[in-house]
Amino acid sequence: MQNVTREWKQFVTYAIGTGLKAGLSFLLLPLYMKWLTMQEFGVISVLLVISTFGCMVGGSGLMGAYHAMHFEEDKKRRPGLAGTVTAWYIVSAAVMTGALAVSSPFLSSLLFKGGEYTREITLVGPLILLTLLLDLPFNILRLERRATAYVTLAVIRLLMEVVLKYVFIVTWDRGVMGFFESSLLALALTNIVLFVVVGKHVSLTLDMVKLRRLLHLGLPFVLTGFAVWSLTAVDRLCLDLMRNEAEVAIYAAASKFGSIFDILVFTPISLLAPPFVFGYVKTHSKEECREFFRGFMNLVATIGTAACGILSFLAVDLMRTLITSIEANPAYMMSRRAVPIIMAARLTYLLAMPAGYAALAAEKTSILAWAGIFAAVLNIGFNILLITEWGAWGAALATTISFISYALLCYGLLHRHVQINWDVRSMAMLVVALLPTQIALGAYLFASYRPATVEWPLLSLMPLVVVVTGGRILQRSEVLIVKGWNLVIQEKP
Repeated sequence: MQNVTREWKQFVTYAIGTGLKAGLSFLLLPLYMKWLTMQEFGVISVLLVISTFGCMVGGSGLMGAYHAMHFEEDKKRRPGLAGTVTAWYIVSAAVMTGALAVSSPFLSSLLFKGGEYTREITLVGPLILLTLLLDLPFNILRLERRATAYVTLAVIRLLMEVVLKYVFIVTWDRGVMGFFESSLLALALTNIVLFVVVGKHVSLTLDMVKLRRLLHLGLPFVLTGFAVWSLTAVDRLCLDLMRNEAEVAIYAAASKFGSIFDILVFTPISLLAPPFVFGYVKTHSKEECREFFRGFMNLVATIGTAACGILSFLAVDLMRTLITSIEANPAYMMSRRAVPIIMAARLTYLLAMPAGYAALAAEKTSILAWAGIFAAVLNIGFNILLITEWGAWGAALATTISFISYALLCYGLLHRHVQINWDVRSMAMLVVALLPTQIALGAYLFASYRPATVEWPLLSLMPLVVVVTGGRILQRSEVLIVKGWNLVIQEKP
């Protein structure tokens, strides 16, 4: 019972922290939409894409390798391992900072058709450095099971960022520069506090033997990371190059509202899944595990599909209300049509989760890498094809098609190694049953005349349909709910 209580406290603490972080981040959206021009918001979105790419390359997959080596090292030698990771981050980020500073005029001309944002591009380098450095102490806190400290510091960092962005963007009217200046200041202050908290766990040294092993373990993750980055970031670059920054802003706003699905559905499930999944896999036969993953898929599909339909409706309505109430640029209304499509992409990624865990349990993780690479290449092609015709809506559609292909490839490649009798018939029944309701909701959502008396009865149809048609699906998912406690219950103190 003590193990159960401990694990649930850890889970609930991280879940609350993740929700608060996402919520605070979401609260910044009205500030951007009201106090930044659409061009400025679009420029920020594009530069953040460059920043995430730099963090992926500069990180070199070392954090995954650090997790693998952390518990292999004697406690007295762990600070040296963390110090080696820190040293690599500093060196790699310094190289990228120099490269961005030298190439900033070229990048500004390429991305923004002029040299107006040269200074802003030079700030991306320090942003990469501070972001990479921040990653290590947060992961140390997680590995040391200091959940309260982790969440407290994460929320404090977000609160600092909210306050500083208000000061720099609203009070001082610093625009794009203000966004990056406030981010750098918040990251610098958070890094100082974090390294004070975890100082005894980090010894700034460069052990070449450890570095070689870290790179050997970590570099393969860069390829997978590039695929994920491409699926979630190429759309903004294509919009910027093929359209303009305002179109990027429309898509960024839609994407932020689409992330409501992540906050309320994907993230809680992804946090809760590991102890259930690995607990069951460790203590049951292969045949029982196949049935377990079948049940996992049923549960995820039932919850995710219903939530996606309801949240799409509510997110579009919330977006309409927000744009009107803060008197944002009316052009943002165009982003409403992309929100349900973006949520469909998030849902598809969620549906691929059972295949990912099954591949991990079978030690066939290369399946996920190859599926991700193929989907990433497909995403670039579809973005080029669809953005030309439909702009931000086309980018959302291209991303969703790519995620669908990713999920199908994961399950198709997995079937070659692990034969799981997925409940395809029940999944099809659920989709067919929900389709009329989705069409009715969509028609109502974008209609010019919307009677208030119709809204909630129509919205209530979604869970009703799931309950009526999903009884069989949920029955098969009992294996996950009842038996998935094994890791928590049987874990040694």
